Amino acid sequence: MNDKKRIGLVVSLGVAVILVMTAFPVRATIYSQESHEWYGQGKTAVYGVYAGNTDADASTEIVTVGEVYTGPMTGTKAQMNIWGWNSQTSQFSVEKTKEWRNYGQTAVAVSVYVGDLDDDSANEMVTVGYGTNSGIYYNELVIWEYVPLTMDYTAVETLGYVSGRMFNSVYATQIFGSDALEIVVAGVDAGTPSEAILHMFTYEDDSISLDASADPWSPNDGDANAKGVYAEDVDGDSTVEILTAGYIHDIYDDLWAHVMVFSYSDGELEREDIDGYAWNAGYDEAEALSVFAADVGSGDIEIVTCGNVFDSGISSGDLEILTHSGSAIGYDRRATPWQYSSGEDTECPSVYVGDLDGTSPLDIVTGGKAVASGDVHGQIRVWNYGTYPDIDLVDTEEWRTYDDTEAHSVFVGNVDSDNPVEMVTGGEAYDGTRIRAQLRIWYWS
Repeated sequence: MNDKKRIGLVVSLGVAVILVMTAFPVRATIYSQESHEWYGQGKTAVYGVYAGNTDADASTEIVTVGEVYTGPMTGTKAQMNIWGWNSQTSQFSVEKTKEWRNYGQTAVAVSVYVGDLDDDSANEMVTVGYGTNSGIYYNELVIWEYVPLTMDYTAVETLGYVSGRMFNSVYATQIFGSDALEIVVAGVDAGTPSEAILHMFTYEDDSISLDASADPWSPNDGDANAKGVYAEDVDGDSTVEILTAGYIHDIYDDLWAHVMVFSYSDGELEREDIDGYAWNAGYDEAEALSVFAADVGSGDIEIVTCGNVFDSGISSGDLEILTHSGSAIGYDRRATPWQYSSGEDTECPSVYVGDLDGTSPLDIVTGGKAVASGDVHGQIRVWNYGTYPDIDLVDTEEWRTYDDTEAHSVFVGNVDSDNPVEMVTGGEAYDGTRIRAQLRIWYWS
């Protein structure tokens, strides 16, 4: 081959490579930017994470809630930490730590929301959780405000302490047109049988009021638990619905993942689908642990749930997309249930939807744990709506810090006022001596 032909071939190949690269963009990847761990005298863990401007400055704070063991005399307390994040130095700074046990021997905070609850142009925080007293569970909800004079956060209102009840999840938004946000809380009344519960509160004039409660639900002579809650107009009727995700355990000892949709009317929370929607994805058992609602690809609002399915007692992660017609919940698509290592547990306790790259559709982010060769890893995954009947996995990242590591909660948002949106996970990492709480920042590039 002469030199002219050889040069022509090289140029042609170069143009072809450029065309291929243009037709198939480089796939984005999850990157860990920073990890921070802390501990008390024993187990410390994060179960809920959210972000917002908590102190009326110009920055966004990250809020984590969980538990901390403070010693044999004081036991386990609920813990809330307020964090600043500096993306330039890749450092967390803890701005405030609050620990409390208002009743009983133990207290745990499991979920948190940040927003302007009472329309006073300043954000509040609402935490929910539970505690124990002589082996009996009780529920707890706390409203927190920032006090500029003391530069501290104060628990301005506390509600709960109903024997046998646990609050599992909290969210807030405008539901029936008032200026204040309505606070929706899902949980369980741990009787025999146990029943799932849903309440709606408002916070105005430094006081919490109960606006409505759904009738507790469970299958006939079986158990039910509502683990996640969200609110959005999921059927296009200009009315915000309230969604719960959890499980029902029927009299045949079968465990089913379960989603319910409620609407508020005349002081009542009414079921829009009387029995809800239950599934096991063809496995022995299933449970839904977290729920979100957004347009993730169809042009309409979808219901996105994350949880687990079980085969011979071994769990796989389960991600489902559902729809709501106004009177019935329907199946749209699911990800193939996944395990990090075949035959070993993978769990998916948290899901969040956000815009990671400024393009449509929105991205689905899940957090959880994945076991391989007996070692427990934290896991974060990014998904897209995909081609029916699948949800496409875009990227996954597993990690271990010291030893066994888990992510219990995931949040997506701009936490440092720059252009990229961050992913934030909260969980725990065992260091060989004790369980440490873990907060981790991820970015998408």
